[in-house]
Formats: sequence, structure tokens, C-alpha cells
Amino acid sequence: MSVTSAAVRDLSSLPQAVDSSRPLRVLQVISSVADVNGGASTAIWATLKALRNGTIHSEVVTTNEDGLHRLMDVPTNDFIRRGDDRIRFFPARGDRYTTSWPLAKWMVAHVRDYDLIHVHGLFRFAPVAAAHIALARGVPYVLTLHNVLGRWGMQRRRPLLKRLSIGLIEGRVIDGARKVHLCSADELTQASQVRRLGERPCVFPLGIELPPDAADHDSSNTEIARSLDKLVGRTVVLFMSRIHEIKGVDALITAFAAIHQQRPDVVLAIAGNGDKRLVGRLKELATELGVADCTHWLGFVQGVDKQRLLSLATVFVLPSHSENFGYAVVEAMLAGLVVVTTVNVPSGSFVTEANSGIVYDGTLRQLEQSVLTVLDMPTDERRLLGSRAASTVRDRLSLQTFGDRLEKLYRDAAATASESGFSRKA
Repeated sequence: MSVTSAAVRDLSSLPQAVDSSRPLRVLQVISSVADVNGGASTAIWATLKALRNGTIHSEVVTTNEDGLHRLMDVPTNDFIRRGDDRIRFFPARGDRYTTSWPLAKWMVAHVRDYDLIHVHGLFRFAPVAAAHIALARGVPYVLTLHNVLGRWGMQRRRPLLKRLSIGLIEGRVIDGARKVHLCSADELTQASQVRRLGERPCVFPLGIELPPDAADHDSSNTEIARSLDKLVGRTVVLFMSRIHEIKGVDALITAFAAIHQQRPDVVLAIAGNGDKRLVGRLKELATELGVADCTHWLGFVQGVDKQRLLSLATVFVLPSHSENFGYAVVEAMLAGLVVVTTVNVPSGSFVTEANSGIVYDGTLRQLEQSVLTVLDMPTDERRLLGSRAASTVRDRLSLQTFGDRLEKLYRDAAATASESGFSRKA
């Protein structure tokens, strides 16, 4: 994943101040916008929408990666429109790092067309290449980490390789950012244990886009619709997120087996895609524990199917070991669901604030007890908690608030770059 480091040379020209009275041209750089990746890949659209009412002109460059070893069938030769947004896809190799030399070549030629670059994530080619090129060309950038330096991932996912990569490559990206955006105080604490961030961190949560009216949704997937029909009238424990080791799906299946012994009427719905081998192991676990027949594997669910699934659920569970923010939790809250999640999920703070669910300590026993507590609630009580949850999300995580915070972050970064002598190179 090396990036031509035409190493960041000394920047010699005078700093160029950005006129605060005119719109800022901001380029968003992210490795993928594939929905199957969840997290930052889906949050990017809310980011763009949040910026529309301000004075930020924003565009996206990314790759055509569509999950591990898959590529989207999209134009890759120019910017295209996705609704109100301009996005340009570049061909990726389909490897783990979403390598795309055409993207890097384009960045070298065009990075100075923008006042600021917003780099999303680390340990992928696109954001790392963009940051190095921005540094070399004298264009300031901000970095949103999206929890890539979280404790669980740093300790459990190729820890030695990550440490080496930070020492050789990503460290320069982190150090060169004018501002570093984190989604929670806990993420800041964990990231600071990996790399010194100084006075640059800005902590605020992502905004959430309200679901469109049913008439605006894409049409339903017939196969998924048939699977959802089987949940009608049932008591449904719902997990809906990317299927990954960090999400704790194995713990959920294990806890569900114990729950099912006490509540045989309950079914478990698991919505999301993931590594086929991991999904296979999880299905085997459900079989071993005797709950395969009452566990529904729905795959990736979106649009009208997602909204219907949320409406059918009784309780939403996200037992993650670590999260950048936990976008799925606020989606569930917005849908009026009682949520059970762990102390490791930052968006759980809104569950606590709304008193609309349970944030537990991450142990298997507490997971089982927490879900049973919600299932044993009278229906009217769950509805009251769900209403409180939706109201809290609408008040605290509006796109307007998120957009205002982002615009201030961008303008502060641009101003800081000018004041510190950060300059553009021809």
C-alpha cells in the first residue's frame, strides 16, 4: 500500500489565506461508498446532504470497490451525479487495500483545485494517497478516523502490521492533518493512545438522515420481502449491521439460545453481509446451539425493506466490541425501537440520554438479561421508550447541526493552515 512519497518536500511559497466570505471547495476522499461496507461508506451521503445548506461546495472521489474482491459496474472516467451529489469513481484492483493508481494520478493533477481535502479513514489506499499528495502539494486536509485506531481493532486485527504501517505511512497522514475529527470522547481517548493528536481533535457525532417517505424508496427485493413475511406477528430480536468479528454476532447467537429456552416464541433476525467463512461459522454455531430454525439470515437489507424490517422488530441489539459511532443504533432509535447495546458503542450515549434502552457491560450474561428485560416489557412501555428514542435522535443528531459543525471544522482547518504557513505548491 505504498504511496509515492515524492516525499513531502519543504513548502516554500507564501501561505494563501482562504476568504471566509466565499464558499469553500472541499473534496471528500473515501476508499469506497459501497453500502455493504456500512459505517463511513454509508455515512458519506448524510455528510454531503448536511453540507448543502451551508457555504461548502463538496465533491467525492472514491473507488469502485463493492466489498472485498468485488467491483461496482459504474462509470470511471468522469464525475457523475448521484442525486444532488457529484462523485467520481476510479477503478480499484479489488485487493484488500482498494489500490487505485488512477485515483492517485488524478489527485496529483487536481488536488489544488480544492481549498481543503476531507480524508476518511486510514489503512486504505485512497485516503492515504490523498493525504500524502495533499501534503506534497500544500493543500490542507482534515481527517476523520472512523475508529480505525480503536483499541479492539489495533489489538485484534493484524496489530503488528498496523503498528508498522503507522510508523512508516499512516503516522505521517495523522500528523499532517490540520484537524482530526472523532465521533466520541471514547474514540479520542483510544486514538490518542496510538498517536499524539495535540490540540487538533474535534469531537462531535455524525448526523443522521431521516428515512424518506415510503413512496421515495427503491422497490422491494422480492426474496427479502418473502423472508420478512415470515417475521410478521412474531417477537423479533433484530441485529442489523455489517457481519464482522467486531460486531459480537457470536455472542448474540449464544445469548439468544438461552433466551429462546425461556421465550420459545422469540425469533432472531440477522440482517447484513460479511465474510462468507465467518457467516458460515456463525450459522454452524446456531445449529450447534439448536436455534437454526428460529434464526433468520436476511443478508443485506436496504430501502423499503430496511424500513419494513425495523417496523417488524421488537428489540434492536448491537453487541459490538468496538464502534466508531454506531450508526445502526441511531437508525433503530429513529425507527422507534428499544435498543440493547454495549458500553463500547458511542451512540449508546443517546440511548442512555433518552432512557430508551439498555447499555450493558459487554458480558454474555448481561446481554441475555438485557434482551429478556426488554422482551418482558409491556408493549405500551416499549412504544413509549421507542417514541422517546426517536425524539432524542431528531433533536440531537440533525443534519443541520452536523453540517454546521462540519463547516466550522473546515473553516477552522483552512484558517489554521494559513496561520501556520501551510502553503500550496505549484
